[in-house]
Amino acid sequence: NPISFYNIRTFTDRYCDGHIDKFNHYDDRGQSRLKELAFIMSKMLIRIRMEDHATQLPKVNRNRVILEAPSITAKFKKTKQRFYQELEKIDSDINAKKRVQMMASQLFRETCAIKIKPVLQYLEDYCVNQVDLEKTVIFCKHRDMLHSITNYLSNIHIPYICISGETDMDVRSKRIASFRTDE
Repeated sequence: NPISFYNIRTFTDRYCDGHIDKFNHYDDRGQSRLKELAFIMSKMLIRIRMEDHATQLPKVNRNRVILEAPSITAKFKKTKQRFYQELEKIDSDINAKKRVQMMASQLFRETCAIKIKPVLQYLEDYCVNQVDLEKTVIFCKHRDMLHSITNYLSNIHIPYICISGETDMDVRSKRIASFRTDE
């Protein structure tokens, strides 16, 4: 029933073993009530064989771009070194786990900051050298990367559609429809 799972938290509590961990963070990476979920999904899903509908789908070119980041900052190297030092203490120091988790988040954010410049350089080359730009989907793990890319595209007046976890469901569906239909 869609009303039962209107809230993602309700779903993750029930089927992803959602709980507050010892670091006081919500953890929804588990699994629970799998038979119940399988039963519900079997009633909700429509299965389509791709070969039956392959001719109706638009042609998609898939390219994965691997960029080389500039040299790593001293701040990043220092944080990484401290991270490994804290990992060694994790069994003997009760607070080390929390520090490791915080440093992992910090390293994650700093990794994004290192990648922004080469990604924007690639996009500049891609956008400038294309005679006829095609619809392109770009996936981002970092919010800062997403904002950097959308700011760049806005500045060079290239239309785009942005969908993230912050996008309201009504707006999201309108943007998806626009992406599919707008040439």
